[in-house]
Amino acid sequence: MLSAVLASVLVTPACSSGPQQPTGAASPARVGTGCTLQFGVGKVMELFAAFNSGDEPTVRRLIFEPQPGKDGLEMTPSIRSALAKGVIDESTDIQVHSTTDLRAFMQDIAGLHFEVHEPLSGSAGTDLPTGPGALTGPAVAVGPVLWAATGPLVTDHHHRGIEGGGKTLIDCLSGKFARALFSPLSFK
Repeated sequence: MLSAVLASVLVTPACSSGPQQPTGAASPARVGTGCTLQFGVGKVMELFAAFNSGDEPTVRRLIFEPQPGKDGLEMTPSIRSALAKGVIDESTDIQVHSTTDLRAFMQDIAGLHFEVHEPLSGSAGTDLPTGPGALTGPAVAVGPVLWAATGPLVTDHHHRGIEGGGKTLIDCLSGKFARALFSPLSFK
């Protein structure tokens, strides 16, 4: 059986002078061989690429099936709400528990371009999260995910960008996100 933590490493972008651009797909990992931080980083970049292109079917393919009351994909608070109010307000969020919620999530981020702004770190192993219903198989936890988003939606509200953070948990057997939480933190 795999130990609680197989690896904890830091992944840096190939060019440390700028943000990482989201790119193509990472394949599902095999237990013990491909369940690595590099696999998890690839999945985060694939998710951001789907965000950037507004590709709801790909986002749906990358996450576990939305279910009522089960955490999965989340934006806390809503980006559009934060921009409209002019402040980062924790009272609004979009938790994806249904197909309707996924559409709302995709509408909230529509037209934004996401980039990872700091090297990604994390751990690969089993039993990484705890609590009721926690994923117990091989997984990769990637976080913090420090990101920035830009686009006309942001500049229309007189900002240059939004900076945020997040954390993710990718199931290595399915290659899907069991958890992907993102939060806008400040305006640039």
